[in-house]
Amino acid sequence: MFALPLHQLARVFLMLASPEIIREPALARAARRNLDAIHAAPAMVGGFNHFSEILCADLNLIAKDGALGVLLIGLRAERLGIAIRVVDGSHGLLPLLALSALRQLHYANSDTLSAIAARYPKHIVNDNGHVVGHIEIPFQFQAGAR
Repeated sequence: MFALPLHQLARVFLMLASPEIIREPALARAARRNLDAIHAAPAMVGGFNHFSEILCADLNLIAKDGALGVLLIGLRAERLGIAIRVVDGSHGLLPLLALSALRQLHYANSDTLSAIAARYPKHIVNDNGHVVGHIEIPFQFQAGAR
C-alpha cells in the first residue's frame, strides 16, 4: 500500500468499476472480464459473509479491503473511486466507514446500504447480550481534486 498514494488507488478502482474509460483496449477488456467475474461471484473477493461481498453484489460497485486498514471502492455510474485508510491498520470499522461515505454521497441503492447496516450494527454488545455502547463515525467525506 505504500507504493501508491491513496488518490491513485482510488483512481485504479474507478477504472476497474468503469472499464470503458480505460484507453488501452486490451487493458479495458481485462478489466471488464474481471469486473464481470467479481459480480458473478462476489464472495470470492473477500470471502463468504465478508462485507466486500455485499458491496460487490451491487452491480454498480467494486470493492476490496486489504492490508493496513485500506478499503477501495469504485462506483460505476457515479464515475468515482474511493480510498479509505484507517491509520492504525485495523479493519473493524471499514464497513461502517464505507456505509458513512456512501450515505454522504447519497448513494442510490438503498438495498446495499441496508444490507451493510444490518450486518454491521453500530451498537456494541457485551458477552451477556446487553448493549453497552455504540460506534460513532465522525468523519466527513472529502472529495479529492486530483
